[in-house]
Amino acid sequence: MIITATAFKLKSWHLYFEFFIDTYRVVKQVRASGGIVKMKIKPVSLKTITAWKTKEDMLNFRNSGAHLHAMRKSSSYGSIVSVTWEADTLPTWKSAVKILSNT
Repeated sequence: MIITATAFKLKSWHLYFEFFIDTYRVVKQVRASGGIVKMKIKPVSLKTITAWKTKEDMLNFRNSGAHLHAMRKSSSYGSIVSVTWEADTLPTWKSAVKILSNT
């Protein structure tokens, strides 16, 4: 299973509504994607965890649709940290945040 954990930091909370709209579109894309195992979101702290059956599934999602559109806009929102690794189980939020903080 391929795990991706992501944390966003907005330049300003005034961007939250626009960011939320993009996130909503990306979540719809995730739910329609083949290969998704699990998705977890913390909307207030702007963190996500996704688990994919294969790396190909994750890359097909990442490089298309609403997600690709959001990635192209991401620098206008602020900063992003994202880590991808292989695992047998879905990480807890605590362990995912620790991994993100070590990057």
